[in-house]
Amino acid sequence: MLRQSLEHDLPETVGKANTRFRDQFLETLTGFEIPAENVSFSSTSEAIAIRVIVPETKATSAPPLEAADFALRAHDTVLNRMARQLYGGSTQIGKDLEADLAKVIHLLGGPPPGPVSSTEWSITFSKERPIVFRFDRNTLRMELHGDEFEMNKEQYKAMTATIEYGLEKSAVGWKLVRHKPIDVTPPGVKVGEKPTPRQQVLRGFLATRLSQIFAKELDLSKVALPEGLGDAAKAVVNRAAARDGWVLLELTLP
Repeated sequence: MLRQSLEHDLPETVGKANTRFRDQFLETLTGFEIPAENVSFSSTSEAIAIRVIVPETKATSAPPLEAADFALRAHDTVLNRMARQLYGGSTQIGKDLEADLAKVIHLLGGPPPGPVSSTEWSITFSKERPIVFRFDRNTLRMELHGDEFEMNKEQYKAMTATIEYGLEKSAVGWKLVRHKPIDVTPPGVKVGEKPTPRQQVLRGFLATRLSQIFAKELDLSKVALPEGLGDAAKAVVNRAAARDGWVLLELTLP
């Protein structure tokens, strides 16, 4: 009876799983111009691994994985490619971008999203380098490259905002700490060169808003995983590293 039930239900179950895999995973990779043949799966009696190779990248050797219930290991070129596909050359409304960034920070152990700015502003991202990530020496660096800005219906020229976090041990695991103020600078500015009064207006606004979004400390023990993972959503980071372009997070179940 059980065998008959399995034989009856298995095709439908496998079919639904294949559909979800195609629609939610492979189609997403295709949108980022990552062909399906660049995705490989492997498994052992203790682990399941998914490997995605980004075309035309030359990554250094990845840091080795240790025993963990879950692990994430990614090279910054992957995130840079995705950022280019998502934001390259696009114009984003300020309050929408603020809300999206605040959600990401909250998922990484930061505070709940606060209110967005009442100031009307927008950013037109660089086409080739809209958001650039760099991982090295246990430092995670993020650069926002805007070619044009608009604030209160006034037009402003290019500006780059740089946010940098250090990866450090904490009493309960790992944390990200922002030791430096967020730097907002016109591209190509020389050392000692002072921005114009007009540039200072935009710099001050962006530095203030981004400082309110990017908390000084992110507790990775509170990192949020998808609820659909069940008990896995309660996993905590017990090992972290950032070097040679790679970021590594290893999680264990409580």
